Amino acid sequence: MGILTVNSGHSIVTAVGTWGQGSTSTVAVKGVSRAASGAALCKSGATTGWTCGTVGSYNNTVTYIDRSGGPDTVVSGLASSTVCVEGGDSGGAYISGNQAQGMTSGGPTDQQCTGGVNSRGTSYFQPLDDALRYYGLTLNTN
Repeated sequence: MGILTVNSGHSIVTAVGTWGQGSTSTVAVKGVSRAASGAALCKSGATTGWTCGTVGSYNNTVTYIDRSGGPDTVVSGLASSTVCVEGGDSGGAYISGNQAQGMTSGGPTDQQCTGGVNSRGTSYFQPLDDALRYYGLTLNTN
C-alpha cells in the first residue's frame, strides 16, 4: 500500500489500462465488489502488460524469499489467482469485469509469462476491499 500526491495539472484516472489488448485500451472501474473464487480476472502490469486468468482463493499467507540473502517476508491476507506475473508487475491493478479487485503482491520467482494475455501462472494480490476498509478509504469510480 502506498500514499501519493497528485500534482496540479494532473488527475487520477478511474480506469485500468489494458496495454492495447481488447477493443479499448482501458476498462472503466465501476466498483469494488469482490469476485468469487473461479471468476475471470485480469491484471495490468509494467512487465507483462495485460494478463488474465481466474481468482483462486482468499486469505492466503505467502512467504517471499529474498535471493540477496535478506530476511524472508511473510504476507498474509492475500488472494491467489492463475494470472501470470513477473518481477516489475508489483502494484499493478487486478479487475474482474468492471469491479476493482486488488494490487499485485507477487508470484513465483522464475515464472515466465510467454503466452501473452492468456499466459497462465500463479500470482497473489492484496484484495482492494480489505485495503480500503483498513485505511478508511473509498474508491473513485466512473
